[in-house]
Amino acid sequence: MIRRSFWGLIIVLSCFLVAPISGKPLTIDDVYLVRHAEGDFRRLSTRFHARPPTFPFTILRTDPDQSEGVYFIVSMNRRMKNLPQNAEINLRYLVGGNPVMYEFRLPVINPMPNSKEIWVGLTAPDQRNREPRNFHAWAIDVLCDSEILMTKRSFLFREK
Repeated sequence: MIRRSFWGLIIVLSCFLVAPISGKPLTIDDVYLVRHAEGDFRRLSTRFHARPPTFPFTILRTDPDQSEGVYFIVSMNRRMKNLPQNAEINLRYLVGGNPVMYEFRLPVINPMPNSKEIWVGLTAPDQRNREPRNFHAWAIDVLCDSEILMTKRSFLFREK
């Protein structure tokens, strides 16, 4: 009798704990900008073997061979394993003094399944020297088959 009550209690508690998590929609909690130099991504382990370092978050770059630039750090409410296989990040932004809207679409490749962060780096040669304070307006959309799954926009971003 006690054993049956114990297992019943375990099942009921697990249902209460799992139900709210699985029903929560996937959203972007926060986005912030950080500038990183080339040496910021070096690890001690790269001195001992030639393979690139691994990080506990997903890194997407406009130029995969460069690591210096401005990074949009996208923090989500759930882990990366909840994203679809063919997810993409669409980044649109305006830089101060320039009326041109820049747009980049990057596929989410090699996601870290237990991470809640995606680092989107603007590392192409023409973007590398920018500062985070010069980004006046931006919008980040997570897409799947050209359908918006979640979005986050800065206060000044408006579409015409």
